[in-house]
Amino acid sequence: MDIKKIFLPILLMSCWGSVELLPQSAYSVEVLTGNKLKELLPFVVTQRMTVFSGYPSLYAGNFAEESKDFTLFAQSSDSAIAVAYYDKTPVGLLTGSSFVNYTSDFPDVVSLFNKKNINQKRCYYFPEIIISPEHRGKKLSHQLFKALENHAKKLGYQKGSLINEYNPDHPLKPAHYKSLAPLWNTLGYKKTPTTVRISWPTYQPDGSVQEEEHNLNFWMKDLE
Repeated sequence: MDIKKIFLPILLMSCWGSVELLPQSAYSVEVLTGNKLKELLPFVVTQRMTVFSGYPSLYAGNFAEESKDFTLFAQSSDSAIAVAYYDKTPVGLLTGSSFVNYTSDFPDVVSLFNKKNINQKRCYYFPEIIISPEHRGKKLSHQLFKALENHAKKLGYQKGSLINEYNPDHPLKPAHYKSLAPLWNTLGYKKTPTTVRISWPTYQPDGSVQEEEHNLNFWMKDLE
């Protein structure tokens, strides 16, 4: 699986902004799999494009390409999405799939697994989390991870993993960007010594789009 074409290994929830006082009881979380994933395509793709437009340092994409990529993701082994709803409206999501779908993109991570005798087939990977700005600050990230981690455990997965882009000095990094390391620690994920470097098309300060290498930190958690 081409990580640059399916889902970027970046967790997106860095712009906290102002939060409206919305009733917590109106929120619910559901894990969707199989054919139900197709129903989410418009929401997922729209959210990705909206969020990425505010983070030009991360990625240059388009709706058609994102739609194709999500369709491929939905067909991958054990792919699932935890969706947060406000009443009946989706307002956040966390994607997940088997790590074995990404091993060709993360050779350094595979080496880490081998050194620690970790079974790659028992590791679940969370490519991204996106929460609509007006619904941040509601602990939805915790609910989404709990729901999808429980789903992964029921499938027999023993490890959870994610990768976070790290480039605080990028000239296009938004001024409001905040590190998500405290969140990952709160959720029980620990940063490993492994840094992944992958190149993909990225906006440049002059407005052009060029292939650019990104530094990505790999995080892991025991799900048992």
